[in-house]
Amino acid sequence: MNWDAIGAIAETLGAVAVVATLVYLSSQLRQNTAAMRAAKLESWAATGSAISQFRALHSEVLAKAFSGEATSPSEMMIVDGLAQQIFLLMEVTYLHHRDGAIERDVYEARLEGLMSALDNPLIRAQWDQTKGYGMTRGFVQMVDKTLLLRDA
Repeated sequence: MNWDAIGAIAETLGAVAVVATLVYLSSQLRQNTAAMRAAKLESWAATGSAISQFRALHSEVLAKAFSGEATSPSEMMIVDGLAQQIFLLMEVTYLHHRDGAIERDVYEARLEGLMSALDNPLIRAQWDQTKGYGMTRGFVQMVDKTLLLRDA
């Protein structure tokens, strides 16, 4: 066997190794992407669960506040806490949707839930008071635009 033949075999083996490496990296990338998406959805679901638990824990105070009865400052803090949790869940949903981690129908369902929550005067007042604090500009603009279109 001459050196040209050995060189050709080595080149072929090198090309096969490169292709095999690319196939392996491609599958790893797909697995990593799926795992990241699953982690985002689990985090998102946990936040939704926390809101449900908060509502159950404070159901009497929330019922009182939402019925229009007079509430104490400490009871209003509970309403404010619920509002902030709702806003946080929707902002996380918005960011995940923007990044392609949550499908459009899931995003739209959550947005509909937020708009429904904002129909409550107490939640709406909390939005108007705090929307500039700690929320992304894109999220605030999206909510305000959706409210304007809906209220028009």
